[in-house]
Amino acid sequence: KNYQSLKANFSLEKKNRIISYIEPGKNYYPVSKMITTEAGIYHDWFKDIYITLGNENNNIWFIRVYINPLVSFIWVGVFIMIFSSVIAVIKK
Repeated sequence: KNYQSLKANFSLEKKNRIISYIEPGKNYYPVSKMITTEAGIYHDWFKDIYITLGNENNNIWFIRVYINPLVSFIWVGVFIMIFSSVIAVIKK
Protein backbone atom coordinates (compact mmCIF):
# COMPACT_ATOMS: atom_id res chain seq x y z
CA LYS A 1 0.00 0.00 0.00
CA ASN A 2 1.62 3.24 -1.12
CA TYR A 3 -0.68 5.64 0.71
CA GLN A 4 -1.95 6.54 4.15
CA SER A 5 -5.70 6.76 4.57
CA LEU A 6 -8.08 8.52 6.91
CA LYS A 7 -11.67 7.30 6.88
CA ALA A 8 -14.87 8.40 8.59
CA ASN A 9 -17.75 6.05 9.34
CA PHE A 10 -21.35 7.19 8.96
CA SER A 11 -24.50 5.18 9.44
CA LEU A 12 -27.50 6.04 7.30
CA GLU A 13 -30.76 5.61 9.17
CA LYS A 14 -34.38 5.54 8.08
CA LYS A 15 -37.14 5.33 10.67
CA ASN A 16 -34.62 4.59 13.45
CA ARG A 17 -33.21 1.64 11.51
CA ILE A 18 -29.73 1.54 9.99
CA ILE A 19 -30.01 0.93 6.26
CA SER A 20 -26.36 1.42 5.28
CA TYR A 21 -22.89 2.41 6.39
CA ILE A 22 -21.05 5.02 4.36
CA GLU A 23 -17.27 5.38 4.60
CA PRO A 24 -15.74 8.44 2.89
CA GLY A 25 -12.05 9.08 3.23
CA LYS A 26 -8.91 10.94 2.32
CA ASN A 27 -5.77 9.28 0.98
CA TYR A 28 -2.28 10.76 1.24
CA TYR A 29 0.40 9.63 -1.21
CA PRO A 30 3.79 10.53 0.32
CA VAL A 31 5.85 9.94 -2.84
CA SER A 32 3.91 12.51 -4.88
CA LYS A 33 2.75 14.49 -1.82
CA MET A 34 -0.84 14.38 -3.06
CA ILE A 35 -4.09 14.10 -1.14
CA THR A 36 -7.15 12.59 -2.79
CA THR A 37 -10.71 12.49 -1.50
CA GLU A 38 -12.89 9.39 -1.78
CA ALA A 39 -16.62 9.81 -1.61
CA GLY A 40 -18.76 7.38 0.34
CA ILE A 41 -21.77 6.44 -1.77
CA TYR A 42 -25.17 4.97 -0.96
CA HIS A 43 -27.39 4.03 -3.89
CA ASP A 44 -31.01 2.97 -4.11
CA TRP A 45 -33.64 3.24 -6.85
CA PHE A 46 -34.79 6.74 -5.95
CA LYS A 47 -31.64 8.56 -4.86
CA ASP A 48 -27.88 8.49 -4.48
CA ILE A 49 -26.26 9.92 -1.36
CA TYR A 50 -22.63 11.01 -1.49
CA ILE A 51 -20.61 12.03 1.57
CA THR A 52 -17.16 13.59 1.29
CA LEU A 53 -14.67 14.76 3.88
CA GLY A 54 -13.59 18.36 3.56
CA ASN A 55 -10.76 20.00 5.46
CA GLU A 56 -10.04 19.86 9.17
CA ASN A 57 -9.80 23.03 11.25
CA ASN A 58 -9.11 22.87 15.03
CA ASN A 59 -10.26 19.22 15.20
CA ILE A 60 -13.51 20.09 13.41
CA TRP A 61 -14.04 18.33 10.08
CA PHE A 62 -16.12 19.81 7.30
CA ILE A 63 -18.40 17.25 5.70
CA ARG A 64 -20.35 17.59 2.48
CA VAL A 65 -23.50 15.56 1.84
CA TYR A 66 -24.98 15.45 -1.64
CA ILE A 67 -28.37 13.91 -2.34
CA ASN A 68 -29.02 13.26 -6.03
CA PRO A 69 -32.59 12.10 -6.66
CA LEU A 70 -33.65 9.74 -9.46
CA VAL A 71 -30.15 8.95 -10.81
CA SER A 72 -31.26 5.38 -11.59
CA PHE A 73 -33.81 6.70 -14.05
CA ILE A 74 -30.94 7.90 -16.27
CA TRP A 75 -29.92 4.25 -16.67
CA VAL A 76 -33.53 3.21 -17.26
CA GLY A 77 -33.67 5.81 -20.04
CA VAL A 78 -30.50 4.39 -21.62
CA PHE A 79 -31.98 0.88 -21.66
CA ILE A 80 -35.23 2.19 -23.18
CA MET A 81 -33.24 3.91 -25.95
CA ILE A 82 -31.22 0.75 -26.65
CA PHE A 83 -34.35 -1.42 -26.66
CA SER A 84 -36.23 0.94 -28.98
CA SER A 85 -33.21 1.13 -31.33
CA VAL A 86 -33.09 -2.67 -31.54
CA ILE A 87 -36.84 -2.78 -32.27
CA ALA A 88 -36.43 -0.13 -35.00
CA VAL A 89 -33.60 -2.10 -36.66
CA ILE A 90 -35.55 -5.37 -36.50
CA LYS A 91 -38.66 -3.79 -38.10
CA LYS A 92 -36.66 -2.61 -41.14
